[in-house]
Amino acid sequence: MNRYENRGVQTNADVLNKIAELLDTSSVDFLINEDTEEKARVTLNNAGLLQKLKEMEKLPENELEMLLKVVGACLRDFKTRQAYPK
Repeated sequence: MNRYENRGVQTNADVLNKIAELLDTSSVDFLINEDTEEKARVTLNNAGLLQKLKEMEKLPENELEMLLKVVGACLRDFKTRQAYPK
């Protein structure tokens, strides 16, 4: 996100929506408002997770998209296991 904020690079809506899904928010407003770090701290109780998300911001866009797909698959599998316990 640093690239987007400081260099004027714009991301496509799909990437913003995926990040919003990861942060469990229904809107990309969370991602584009000022003070997002403070909102993230309030929303995310796990400091390690917040640190990893900050590190992810530094990844090239193609690597970030690949990582988001992996995380999305893990979350999907977790939700499936929750919905259909053994």
